[in-house]
Amino acid sequence: MCAIASDTPVIVLTSHPEELHRVRLLDRGGDDVIAKPLSYPELRARIAAVLRRTAPRQPQPVLTAGPLRLDPHRRSVTVDDRVVEVSAIEYRLLHTLASEPSRVFTRAELMADVWGYTTGHTRTLDSHACRLRAKLANPTHKLIVNVWGVGYRLLDAP
Repeated sequence: MCAIASDTPVIVLTSHPEELHRVRLLDRGGDDVIAKPLSYPELRARIAAVLRRTAPRQPQPVLTAGPLRLDPHRRSVTVDDRVVEVSAIEYRLLHTLASEPSRVFTRAELMADVWGYTTGHTRTLDSHACRLRAKLANPTHKLIVNVWGVGYRLLDAP
């Protein structure tokens, strides 16, 4: 293989069926190796996969809702310019709620998005929401609102 820029994706097409040959091509810088004969739908799928992996990541936007500000790049939370320390789970919960501040998220949606559970005890959700509500305490806004019998939403303006 020739020398190329390290950020250029390389898919190698080869007629050698031996595994050792394909391993050497990968060791020498190939991102993927396809042995002939090949399927065009598979080739298109592999090209799309390599391009997804090598595409530059777009920075996530800062989420703002009232006095609340979440910076995903720094993983920081501020309320009225006051930095609030939160756990990883609390941050995921807050990020999910802040992604659509006026939307009511059901308990099942939050359990699936934050914890990855399709079923489970929602008291875990309730206790994390309660702790997060205390950490984000703000005299002018109630930031995490329990929608009775449904779930939670963010931001209750005065």
